[in-house]
Order: sequence, then C-alpha cells, then structure tokens
Amino acid sequence: AEPVDANYSLWFRRVVWSLALKLDNELYVTMHYNQVLPDYLKALLSVVPPGKPSEQHVQQISRLAALQHRAKDSVYLPTLRE
Repeated sequence: AEPVDANYSLWFRRVVWSLALKLDNELYVTMHYNQVLPDYLKALLSVVPPGKPSEQHVQQISRLAALQHRAKDSVYLPTLRE
C-alpha cells in the first residue's frame, strides 16, 4: 500500500450539468448523489414556478422524498417536513 499523506486531500465535484449522468458506475452515481444531497435537503434544487406547483412537480418531489426516506432505512413514516 502507498503511504498516506494527511496534508493533502483530493476532491471531485461536478460543476457542469449539461450532460446526462451515466448510471452504470456505482461510485460515479454515489459521488454525484452525495454532492447534491445537502442542497436537495435544504430545498435549494427545487425550482417551483410562481403560484401553485404543477402536478408533475409535486409527483417528482414526492418520489424523491420517498426514495430518500427509503435510503435511510427508516422504520417509521416520514414527517411532513421530511
């Protein structure tokens, strides 16, 4: 094994989102998921048009919330805030 130098860290971050994600590599998907999760949980990725959100938008947010809840292996029902 190579010696570890604690003075350096290597960070990857996607900054250009115009190309679609490839879902065939688990590490690639995990890296992107963990990059956007904090912003998603703070509702910074949800763009709601002025007025009432569309039915499609509500379904999309509901599905993402349900998947996030399942990913946490929670045994209780999510709260309204979750």
